[in-house]
Amino acid sequence: MKTVIHKAETRGESRTSWLESRHSFSFNNYYDPKRMGFGTLRVLNDDRIAPAQGFGTHPHKDMEIVSIVLKGSLEHKDSTGGKGVLEQGDVQVMTAGTGIFHSEYNPSQNETGEFFQIWIEPSQKSLKPRYEQRHLGMPEGVQEIVTNIDGQDDARGALGIHQDAAVRLGTLARGKSIECLLAPGHGTYAFLIDGKARIAGKELGPRDAIGVSETEKYRVTALTDATLLIIDVTMR
Repeated sequence: MKTVIHKAETRGESRTSWLESRHSFSFNNYYDPKRMGFGTLRVLNDDRIAPAQGFGTHPHKDMEIVSIVLKGSLEHKDSTGGKGVLEQGDVQVMTAGTGIFHSEYNPSQNETGEFFQIWIEPSQKSLKPRYEQRHLGMPEGVQEIVTNIDGQDDARGALGIHQDAAVRLGTLARGKSIECLLAPGHGTYAFLIDGKARIAGKELGPRDAIGVSETEKYRVTALTDATLLIIDVTMR
């Protein structure tokens, strides 16, 4: 088993008058050649947007983008005609493909918006841009919310992306344990949102993360009530 630990305080940081963003991997003005991603996972940003502020219209290309709203709301508009307000517990997927312009804005006048944004490299380039969102909440137990289904809705309720990858999210009560299986050539980037947990034999605290690869399985045990984000990707 191979592991790499990223403690919360080692993440990169961007701050403006309206944005506080922490970067698990190189992004914007934060650059670390040792933290360019994990397999096909390229970006994991932990963002807080001030009320009535947000990202103006900007482009993306050839990336699968997943946004998870933890608190507050996030208004989305894009060049495909996709639009909507994501509330707490909502998940959005966007295929940037051949090129897409979008904006993200906190429509609240008094509440800070908190969300994760995840970028995963697609299985192929120049795909048709697309957008969808769904309310999935915060599951009890760690459940799949995004999966590889070539852009089609999954019967279990997960959203689809163009990559052999999965995003799981949920809560574990103190003392609960799960075994996570890895397919050949896959790895997991496990991010502890809240609480304390032992993952692959390593004890982690809030906003710590661990990359796990070169193994068939590993175990997650909640040392307190814990909330987890687990991203399973190919290791190239």
